[in-house]
Amino acid sequence: MDCATKLFSPSVWIGLNDMKEEIIFACADGSESKFTSWAQNEPNKQWSSAGEDCMEMRKVKDFRWNDKSCEQIRQFLCSTPAEAIPTVCEEGWYMFELSCYKVNNDKVTWKGNL
Repeated sequence: MDCATKLFSPSVWIGLNDMKEEIIFACADGSESKFTSWAQNEPNKQWSSAGEDCMEMRKVKDFRWNDKSCEQIRQFLCSTPAEAIPTVCEEGWYMFELSCYKVNNDKVTWKGNL
């Protein structure tokens, strides 16, 4: 994923949130996430009027996760399983382990397009 991280702005949305149930993080498609990569002292659920229900990766924290207000505007990262053997990603997507990732240069709120 090193080549893909060079394309990221300081923060990028990933498809995780706890909008359905507090501190239970699920993917945008509703499936449960078993993998975590939280930054130190995260998720911290700092109080704000908008809450911190959406997940971002932060460049200053080596792309570790941070919970953030969904109203913030960020780039977003998409992923899809790679094709079966041979492992290939579509043009514009980057391979990391068994998935293909694409960074969209449009910036949106988390709720806007994920």
